[in-house]
Formats: sequence, structure tokens, C-alpha cells
Amino acid sequence: MNDMRDLSNIRIVKAIVHILNNKDDELVLNDFELDINPIVARLFENHIKNSITDETTRVALFNEQSVNQVKDLSNQILSEPDSFIEDSKQIANCLFLAMRNNLRIASANFVVCEYSANNNTYLALLKMDFSEIIETHVEVIEGKNKIVLEIKGSGIPNDKQKLHKCAFIKKSSDENEYDIILLDKDTKEEGIANFFANAFLNCNLIHTNRTNTKGLFINTEKFVNALYRTEPLTAQNKIEVLVHTLQYHKELNVVALAEQLFPDEQIKDNYLQMISKKVGDYTFDVDEQFVKEQISRKNIKTDSGIDIKVALEVFEDKDQFEIEPVGDSGRVNIIIKNVFFTEKTSK
Repeated sequence: MNDMRDLSNIRIVKAIVHILNNKDDELVLNDFELDINPIVARLFENHIKNSITDETTRVALFNEQSVNQVKDLSNQILSEPDSFIEDSKQIANCLFLAMRNNLRIASANFVVCEYSANNNTYLALLKMDFSEIIETHVEVIEGKNKIVLEIKGSGIPNDKQKLHKCAFIKKSSDENEYDIILLDKDTKEEGIANFFANAFLNCNLIHTNRTNTKGLFINTEKFVNALYRTEPLTAQNKIEVLVHTLQYHKELNVVALAEQLFPDEQIKDNYLQMISKKVGDYTFDVDEQFVKEQISRKNIKTDSGIDIKVALEVFEDKDQFEIEPVGDSGRVNIIIKNVFFTEKTSK
């Protein structure tokens, strides 16, 4: 599976902007592709990089239970480049219809952008709410609309200009684990929340909180044990941080966890790439039942054939259980303290 968050050698192939004025109930469709000059390219590249790696992104599949116009149009663009302008107009119309259900949804310049990264081609759908930084002007040429994008500044968006709603789409395939990386920052206002994912894209989030929690725990534990196989105490400390995070946080932020576990930037990036492939979502609610069922006990396997199962509260109590290093050999002594034998069995 190719990783859509791998943005190696990103390049903007083509783009178009349409104007969706929800306040005045006006949709202005562009008949011309944008001129991809260095400033425009830098703007879109930075928006794609900032949004697709945002810690609140989720992965999703298009809904197959009904006709899905955005899915079909996106696939057509990725398969037949000559249809780009007309298909982008229809996608813009789909978004405008979804926005018209609530006039409080912010008006926007809507960008449809084909881009390549890591030898793959994708589609970006960017809802860029009206701002003073980006302006659009409409010119009429022989009865056709040409929307010109004017960017004030360097084309590098700051924190206040980051997008709230956008989607990154790969060509549909039965082998896809997901079709979309979705950035859909929620609002508490009734009627606005989730309109982008539901009414417009008609997609379903793939992972439940339980599968996310389980996938994160299992794959982080494997990553740590492999990385620190000659440093068991370091591995133990990292896993303790993971367990503590799952126990005491209702919502888990993968990026924040990675920064806590791995100060080294390269290790952190490797970890996030792995989690992106294995889990997908960067933020989710912790499944408390999984934590109670699976993390309440520690299973320790050694190369000597000794396996130990210990309750987590005992494992964390230095007066009952301790692991200490044996010099710099990478080996350890496991000490069980102050106990009675209650039963001895042999098989």
C-alpha cells in the first residue's frame, strides 16, 4: 500500500479554482486551469503538506451503498486528465449544494488540484475560506469565466491560514485500505459539523476507536522493542509512557505521543510513517474497554525460556517487582520481591 502521507518530490500537476459564495447564493465556475507559477505552486504544496500531516486527519472510504458522484468524478480525473476542468466543475457544484443546506457555512474559494508525490498521482480538494491573503478575480473571455488567483505574500500559509476542510484522494481500487485522507475540523455549531465528510464526500471513517487503540498499542510496542532490543530498560520506559498515556487520556494524539516517545527527529518520522500505514488516523478516542482488557497485565518473555505474567500495578511497584541492568551487556535481572508461594505446579 502506498502511503499518501509520503510527500517525497511533491509536484503540482494542474489546478483550478471555483468560487462558492454561500452568503449570496452564488456559484462561479472556472473554465480555465490556473497558471501554476512558483508562488501558486508553493501555496498549494504547503497547504497539502500542512493538511495531510495534520494530527487530526482521519482515513476514510467512499460510501458504496449509493451513487457517489465525488468518487466517480475524482476517479475520472485521475484516469482521464482531459476531463479535469469539466469534472472539477461538477465536484464544485456538489460541495456548493452541500453548503447551501446551511447559510452559516463559510463561503470559500474551492481548489481542485492534481498533484504527484512519491511516484503516485492524487487529487486534492481544498476548501479555502475567503481571506485577505488570497483573492480571486473573474475575467470573461469570449463568454467564458477565467478566475485569476491573486496571492498576497510568499505563498507560505501561517497558522491562521491553515485549512479546516480538505480531502486527499487516491484512485479507487479493491486493494485500497482507504480512499481518502480527510481533514474535517469539527465545529460545535449544529448543521455545520461533518457536512464536508457526509453531505459532500459521502464517505465513512474506516477505523473504530477500538481498532485504533489496539493497532496503536500493538504496533508501538513492536516498534519500541525492535528499536531498543539491546536496551531493555529504555524499551520498558517507553512502553510505560505508552501505557500511561492510554490509561489517563480520553483522546489520543499520535503526533504528540511520538514527540514524547522519540526526541530524535528521524526516529519520530519513521514511527509516524509506520503508524500512518498500520493505523491511519492521527487522533482518536481511547477505547477504555480495550485498555482494561489488554493492558491490565504485563507479559514478559525472555531468551531463557522464562515467561512472566504480572498485574500492571505490581509491575509498576518497585517494592514488588524490579528490572535492573547487568552492566552494559543489554541483559537484565528480573527481581520479584517479598512474595509467598501460593501454589507450585509442574506439567
